[in-house]
Amino acid sequence: MTITLMADHEYAAQHLASGRVKIEGFDVEIVWPQGGAGSVYAELFQDPPYDVMVIPMTNYLIALDQGEQLIGIPVFPDVSFPHLGVQTTENSGITTAKDLEGKRVGIRGWGFNPGTWMRGILADQYDVDLTKIDWVEAEPNSLMKVEYARDERFRVSKGGDQVKELESGELDAVLFDRAGPSLAGNRKSLFQNPLQEAIQYYQRFDVFPVNVMLVAKTNTLNENPGLARAILRACDT
Repeated sequence: MTITLMADHEYAAQHLASGRVKIEGFDVEIVWPQGGAGSVYAELFQDPPYDVMVIPMTNYLIALDQGEQLIGIPVFPDVSFPHLGVQTTENSGITTAKDLEGKRVGIRGWGFNPGTWMRGILADQYDVDLTKIDWVEAEPNSLMKVEYARDERFRVSKGGDQVKELESGELDAVLFDRAGPSLAGNRKSLFQNPLQEAIQYYQRFDVFPVNVMLVAKTNTLNENPGLARAILRACDT
């Protein structure tokens, strides 16, 4: 039986695909979605077409909450600190993270992984009261086809093009992924030195924010004893 592993173009996956690193004892085919892994994330909630797949950590947690039969494998091909993607504008009146309270802040989907991490970081590292922010979701995002609950403590509404809304003043800040779009016009980074803020977060909490992780169908692991350990060994090579 050939086991399909859906991956993005991470460094480790390229070695698996080339055959340089093997998942010993199993016939594994590496699958690269044409539009990248992100193009199929939402589809993975309904009978995933792959046996093992790379998905954002928050997508996995939401899938579990909805009863999907998936098991996480502790392989994290991508970790990133979302401090780098928080943008505001010169005329927003925002100079510190605490200033986000009482403002309209964009996020690319309430369950969007980098935004979820950044909300937690705002609360833990900067003592921001997240219930005092008006959150504005945008599409497309990796969960836009998935119905999932928003915590009633938070004010969450729908928006549009977040770059345009930030530049026009409709939004006061946006939690972008990665480093966000290149700074232009009146947009600026919330943090003068985002990398230093990320280092301080790690030094204080000893946490690397996980972006994506490997998960497998429960029945795939049940039918292939030892597969999860073989994947772990291959990724440790």
